[in-house]
Amino acid sequence: MLKLVQGLQYVLNAKGSSPAEVLGIDYKSTLKPALDSFADDINKSSMSKLEELISLQQQSVENAVKIEAKRNRVAALQSNCDEVEAQVNYLRKETQNYTSRCASEAKKLVGDVEIETHNVDVVEREVADVLEIFILITRDFDFGVKTSKLKLQEAMKQRDEEIQICAWELYALVDSVSK
Repeated sequence: MLKLVQGLQYVLNAKGSSPAEVLGIDYKSTLKPALDSFADDINKSSMSKLEELISLQQQSVENAVKIEAKRNRVAALQSNCDEVEAQVNYLRKETQNYTSRCASEAKKLVGDVEIETHNVDVVEREVADVLEIFILITRDFDFGVKTSKLKLQEAMKQRDEEIQICAWELYALVDSVSK
């Protein structure tokens, strides 16, 4: 028994010597329409599959174009990312260099300030010493001036007394001569 398609079975004659005897006389009337129907179904299915294949090929081409566009977009984005990363690395390096220069300059300025503070302290001590000496000299000078003034006043007082004595003597002499 030969099962050709679903629902169609054909019984073969095993004792036949020619194809017509094996298949039987009515194979053309039974088998031919089934085979033709089956061939039509295969053709329709093939056409449907061909149309589906063409549609899938078109979709595949469209998808390939989309994929290529996306690859190009990804490549452009990667290029931009690489550029931005290079800029970030450059800016990071420049920032580190600038920070390092600022730190060095700050250390130098701190050193300069410490030196200047020391120098100011030294000058202040020297000024304080000079001022102390000046104050001592001025005090001694003031004492000397006061002493000199007192001596001058004493000398002037003595002179005035001597002038008065001389004036009294002169007056007495003039008075005695006039008498």
